Amino acid sequence: MKTFLLILSFTFSALSFATCNPDEVKAEAPIVAPAASYGEAIKTDQARDLKDLIASYDEVKGKPVQMKAMVSNVCRTKGCWMSLSSTTDEEVRVKFKDYGFFVPISLIGKEVLVEGELERKEVSAKLLAHYKEDAGSSKEEIAAVQGPAYEYTFTAKGVVVKN
Repeated sequence: MKTFLLILSFTFSALSFATCNPDEVKAEAPIVAPAASYGEAIKTDQARDLKDLIASYDEVKGKPVQMKAMVSNVCRTKGCWMSLSSTTDEEVRVKFKDYGFFVPISLIGKEVLVEGELERKEVSAKLLAHYKEDAGSSKEEIAAVQGPAYEYTFTAKGVVVKN
């Protein structure tokens, strides 16, 4: 029995060395560059400024639109939402269609293009406090949340980071 186990051990060792060629492993393992897009592929040729979309909200409500803006904040827990802002203090909270993808915190300060639907809705004080917590706000800032409040939200099916 010992002889059998010894032969079996050598056979497996020889097979593992024969099948594991480091050059082949390197060739098969793709080098993953940082993502320039998240979610579905989207159109970017008709992206409008956030300020413009908010000004024409009644026209675009419930319709697919493309928007460009700066990322002002990202959920620090897992990247499940981001806030976009314009140069005139308008802000939109972006969530991702069907919770299907997330974005990294490194997007803060970058310009992005998003495609999806813009809405204006009431957000409870509890959810506003949750967003503050996700954003890394202090306990005092979270406790000071008054609500409910209205905010613009955007459900994005895709995000492209502008170069």
